Amino acid sequence: MKKITFQEDIDRPGHSVVNVTILLYLRICGNANCTTYVNTIMKTLFTLVVLTICIGSMGQSQFDQRLLARYSEDRIAELNENQPSTIEYWTYYLDHSYTIVDGEATGKTMMSGEVVKIKDLENFNILDLNIAMDRNKSNVYRIKGMSQYLVLKSNTQFSKEFSRIRSSQQ
Repeated sequence: MKKITFQEDIDRPGHSVVNVTILLYLRICGNANCTTYVNTIMKTLFTLVVLTICIGSMGQSQFDQRLLARYSEDRIAELNENQPSTIEYWTYYLDHSYTIVDGEATGKTMMSGEVVKIKDLENFNILDLNIAMDRNKSNVYRIKGMSQYLVLKSNTQFSKEFSRIRSSQQ
């Protein structure tokens, strides 16, 4: 009876590494101790595969959740991969596209034709307000029920600030 080597098993047409592994197991192992050893290895491999999948999926979902007001999760993942500067832009926009001005503290009354409703000034999503930047001038919105104003920067001003921040980080 000719002994077949591992390499000969792999070289045979239709044999994969998995098939060869099974063949080797059947040739080498025939007792209960070996079966226990193989079960332990299989459990370890399964655990590693599951962990790899979990870690991979966690890496894809690391974005500011407020962006979901503008994009779907799939679109954010696509942009993260293909156009990360777009995600950087909108993430920066969330906290830096506006300022809150306290009318009582400054003694100023600002001219505002529109009112926005914000419940919590510390935790709100600017994208939920459905307001847009003007190209060259800031827009002022009175915050309903408060003596405060939301001043949305102009697109020109915001873009310059964003470009300056990006270039200083590189």
